[in-house]
Amino acid sequence: MPEEKEAFKNPKNIESIFETVCIYIGQKTGAKMMKLVGEGHNPQDVWNYKLGTELLDLGKVQGTYIVIKNVIKSTRDINDPVLKQVFNDLFTYLNLDLIVSNMKVIIQSGALNREHVKLIRELKEELIESIAPHALVLCEGVTVEDRWLQSAIGHSNGQPYENLYNLAKSIGQLNKFTDGIHPAIKEHYLPYRQRLLAKL
Repeated sequence: MPEEKEAFKNPKNIESIFETVCIYIGQKTGAKMMKLVGEGHNPQDVWNYKLGTELLDLGKVQGTYIVIKNVIKSTRDINDPVLKQVFNDLFTYLNLDLIVSNMKVIIQSGALNREHVKLIRELKEELIESIAPHALVLCEGVTVEDRWLQSAIGHSNGQPYENLYNLAKSIGQLNKFTDGIHPAIKEHYLPYRQRLLAKL
């Protein structure tokens, strides 16, 4: 992959990185299996008990690769140029985050080198600046039911203060006491306060 930031904005390059990693892990896993079987281990036992870490890594990277391929296909039909640009920037940022999460095995596979790490950091900063003006619309575009969101401020009714007040009334700890005063305050603070007032 070229050592330039713009190369990471091309989804096909990201797809290629994860394809390379899948091949690398697959070959490494296959070689380890053949070695162990060649040493006389039962093939089923090798698969079940000796290749767990490699198979887990392969599954994670393969899943990421498939998601990236499907998103690339589904975004071709976006016609609005602003929406397409924002979505591409967001998708690029997500891809870079996935690369950072899998950096060790990506470097081992030879798909990227250490020089790319600096470029990725710089591009992520640029993308944050590019995405920031659209962040609210992006968040609102994903409709999450209020019962799942569980947020007084982010509630769909647009009444954050009323929601906070009602939330405090319904589940606030102080409202669980009949007179609204915590027993520790009654036991310790109020007598102390009485003594202080008596001295005045």
